[in-house]
Amino acid sequence: MEAEAARVAKEREQLRQQQSQLTATLEQEHARLKAGEAEKTRLTQEQTQMTASLELERQRLKAEEAENARLEQERAAKEAEIARLTRTQEELLRSLQDEIAKGNITIQQVRDQLTINMVDRVLFDSGQAQVKPAGMKVLKQVGDVLNKITDKQIRIEGHTDNVPISLKLQDNFKRTGSCRRPGPPPSCAT
Repeated sequence: MEAEAARVAKEREQLRQQQSQLTATLEQEHARLKAGEAEKTRLTQEQTQMTASLELERQRLKAEEAENARLEQERAAKEAEIARLTRTQEELLRSLQDEIAKGNITIQQVRDQLTINMVDRVLFDSGQAQVKPAGMKVLKQVGDVLNKITDKQIRIEGHTDNVPISLKLQDNFKRTGSCRRPGPPPSCAT
């Protein structure tokens, strides 16, 4: 019986050791599982953040593409406008080449603006209000070319010289007391 009791005690000790080892292994597995769950949670959060970041990048890229498309359309429209103005300028240059050669007219294009300058002697004699026949011819040529432009505003500016109008014309052209250019020349004084 003693031998049996010793064997049972020995078996019991072995079982306790096995139980201790199994308990330690179980605790390690619980710790490893807990760490795995924490890692899974961290990775899930990271994935959510990356998905949100990716979506923001997609939206930003889409906005940039839309802006690039808008800018490309604007650039193409500007190029078309410049080409149209260049054609108008070329047509004016052909139509008015004699007057340009004489120095009576200059034509200049700056970006999307076309400027036609006529020297005063082409249109009027100094101190006179009647447009000269040569001036009427030039104005008709310019008008014929500009008449084809339908999608732009045309601004016409005129300036007088500083020679007062003759007495016989003063009744036809009453002074209003205002002058649009700085420093009143004699023809603008009230």
